Amino acid sequence: MTAVVEDAVVLIRDQITSRHLAPLFGWGAAGIVAMMLRAADPTVGADYSQNATAAVTLAFGVWAFWAHGGPQITTAGLYCLSVAVFVGYAGLWWSAQPGTTSPLIVTATLTGWWTTYAMYLICWSRPRQYARLRVSSPEVTHWGVWMGLAAAAAGTALGAIGYGSLVQFSVGALSLLTVALMLHRAQGHRAVGRLILAGGIVAVFWQTSFSGYGRLNLVALALVALVLASARTGRRTVKALVLGAAVPALWVFVRIREQLGVELYGRELDGLGSVVNPLGTFGRLVDGHSLGTYSFEHGSTFLATATFWVPGQWWSGKPDGFGAELVALLYPELVNSNHSVAAHAYGEWYFNFGWLGVVAMVPAIGWFVWWLDRLLGRTVARPVDSRRRLMVLVAILVAVAAIPTLMWVGSFTYAARVGQQLLILAVIALPFASRRQNNE
Repeated sequence: MTAVVEDAVVLIRDQITSRHLAPLFGWGAAGIVAMMLRAADPTVGADYSQNATAAVTLAFGVWAFWAHGGPQITTAGLYCLSVAVFVGYAGLWWSAQPGTTSPLIVTATLTGWWTTYAMYLICWSRPRQYARLRVSSPEVTHWGVWMGLAAAAAGTALGAIGYGSLVQFSVGALSLLTVALMLHRAQGHRAVGRLILAGGIVAVFWQTSFSGYGRLNLVALALVALVLASARTGRRTVKALVLGAAVPALWVFVRIREQLGVELYGRELDGLGSVVNPLGTFGRLVDGHSLGTYSFEHGSTFLATATFWVPGQWWSGKPDGFGAELVALLYPELVNSNHSVAAHAYGEWYFNFGWLGVVAMVPAIGWFVWWLDRLLGRTVARPVDSRRRLMVLVAILVAVAAIPTLMWVGSFTYAARVGQQLLILAVIALPFASRRQNNE
């Protein structure tokens, strides 16, 4: 508890003494102008305000991703880039639909913008200098390659025989394999052979465990590699690659969903639905509460997150995660389909505590993201000279790479996916990478 308080004090002190606030005041002014457009002309102001707010959110998210951390891809940068896609781009998409923009969409977009801007201003505005990652023990990374290969092969084999529920097992193992391969300095035919073997395992994972859903699992795997690459190169080339690939990747994922997933559940799961619908879902939450359709849950979805590992058979009244709660509320016909609906992180806080919850979300998620960035900075500053440090690096990269999931759907799915991946990493680490073992 003392460490948490000390971290909070450091955060506040750093933000107060930051000299890098000037650009943020410009972004804040742009957001205020976007809001005022609605009041200037009530007849069409909603359209103007929506377009302006969505455009500002999209531009700010891209700017924050590029600016925060310099060449290093950071947790805060990934959160902001996620907001650019799921709020900024989604807001523009809704604006382009026929008819007048719904006031609920305007409210949802404004909420996404102001919560993100406030988190950046309060928690993330002071840039941190990141050291380049150093590698000093090929023996350690060699061990990581083979452990990753073995665990990933086991995970894909289980998926092939029908254990699709263990998909996070494979994702965690593939994260270890990815990191170890990127850090290892094998040369010649050995390096080529391992890359071919790793590629084969990824291909089998795709065929056995991926059905068009859980696309953010694939994004997280890619981000593990990209965050690590940015720490190794010390250049903005990797960030430029992410921004350049964002639109083509979105198109590919849309096509994947259209081909593999749309016929299972229907309209909520069309090709672009999971990208743009969460914004509309938040608007429906606001409207539903105003009409008395539901009452605030007072933290039940966070309790579900905290008790994720408790089997439902042991607790008959165990609360559902946020996504499942939304299905029961908005799509009762899908209750028995294991489907989950997203409404963004701020949607979860609103669902539990109303607008006071949205305000409380700013320091809560802002601090958590800042804390992850501190861990990332400390970890990449150390050489990977032991198995324990390798596993710690992979664990932190897994938590950072899943931040888009946290922004998109809230705490339960984030904790469930990251928790399962960390569990398999712990299973690998405990017997073979304890403090007392050497590097061999």
